[in-house]
Amino acid sequence: MKNLYKALSAAQADVQALTKDGTHKWDNYRYTTSEQVIDEARRCLAKHGLACPCVSAKVEHGMLHTRYLLTHDSGEALEVRSQTPIMTGQRGKKTYDTEPDKRVAAAKTYDEAYTMRGLLKIPRSDEIAVDQRDPPPPEPEPAPEPAPAPTKDQLLALKLELEEKCEGYAPTIDSGLAWAKQDPGNVMNRMLHAIEV
Repeated sequence: MKNLYKALSAAQADVQALTKDGTHKWDNYRYTTSEQVIDEARRCLAKHGLACPCVSAKVEHGMLHTRYLLTHDSGEALEVRSQTPIMTGQRGKKTYDTEPDKRVAAAKTYDEAYTMRGLLKIPRSDEIAVDQRDPPPPEPEPAPEPAPAPTKDQLLALKLELEEKCEGYAPTIDSGLAWAKQDPGNVMNRMLHAIEV
């Protein structure tokens, strides 16, 4: 497989960015047509001694299952599989209730284009433009680690220190502690609860 992979790598390097050459007639947006993708893929594959014909396609449960065989002049080959839904019903302003053979043919073309695009990594011209934008801003620095929670001994020492500093103000402190115990979000309440536990 060495020759095949080397040729595939060269074909990927040789591929050209594609333009949006089609306009969606119902929703009025520009897109790259399947024909343009397939033509570019054929050019790059042939230039490097590669071919990728469809060897089987079957429809099961509304899906098109396709097998391609990527071959190289050396005789090496690699199977490529894909699956694509067959459109039915209403999608936006478009109805897909055409004859079944036309829906399958459209799915085959779509499948081949996207398989080739993935195989050769074919960029669109708007993807190239995105790559030329200013680089994104740098990632913000991570927040500093939160301080570790105080230990029970540290909380007890803090309580004793507060009692010493507030000696003589016992009625005020007692009423303040009683108020703090009633408010579960209060820092003092959390401290007292940690000491009592």
